[in-house]
Amino acid sequence: MSHIEPYIESVNVGKTGFLFKNHGELIVTLNLLAEDPSLVQNISKEARQYVMRERLQLQHGQDRLDFYRQHLKRPHRHSDEIEKHYKWFEGLTKLEGASINERHLQLKATRFENLLHDGLLAMQIHRDMKLACKIFEEAAALEPENYLTFMFAASITPDPIACLCNALKQEPHSIRTWILLGEEFERAGKIKDALECYESAINVYSDYELPHLKIGTLLKKLGREPQANQFFKKADIIAENFKGLNSPEPDLHKLSK
Repeated sequence: MSHIEPYIESVNVGKTGFLFKNHGELIVTLNLLAEDPSLVQNISKEARQYVMRERLQLQHGQDRLDFYRQHLKRPHRHSDEIEKHYKWFEGLTKLEGASINERHLQLKATRFENLLHDGLLAMQIHRDMKLACKIFEEAAALEPENYLTFMFAASITPDPIACLCNALKQEPHSIRTWILLGEEFERAGKIKDALECYESAINVYSDYELPHLKIGTLLKKLGREPQANQFFKKADIIAENFKGLNSPEPDLHKLSK
């Protein structure tokens, strides 16, 4: 995670995750994780337990639905519009599959979504790749045009590159899929193809530092230091801009003194 709020307070460094202030620290951390698979597994397990314990919606804010209802009932200049919104909200609560978890109105997960969840659980927690493949195959049969199945299952298929290419046929704007495909090309020694994938990720959304770092790292390995530094610099600029967006608002009273 980037060294900004709210991650500074929530990440237990070395136990539930890592923080980085610049691309250099990020690369050091990634190298550390690459060299120690058991560390990755332990941190993943601790991070999931933290989310289950602290961040699940139904654990917090039990009165939020009541708050919304009361707010919508209050007198308002556009009372007809508010009444319409209130009826709309109440109508949603009666939809088949709708559930109230004490703070939110939500639709229950579909069969497809549950299959994705179970497939990831089998793959990442239980390390049962045969079961994970079977679950992902069922998900793909249920929604063959959804790219998520191909993206998630790629790492355990015989041909991950072909699987990720299938995902991109369904959703060519998936930054995550472009990056994963670039990493697979790197592992296969196809550096030109990897660079093109990271460039495609940048074309989808240029204000995400990871593909810039990926290109910079590859160019550095190729001995093209000046070009690599340009991408590292761009990644740092993006990270700094993101920090600025997440900085707390200044206290105007203190500034005026």
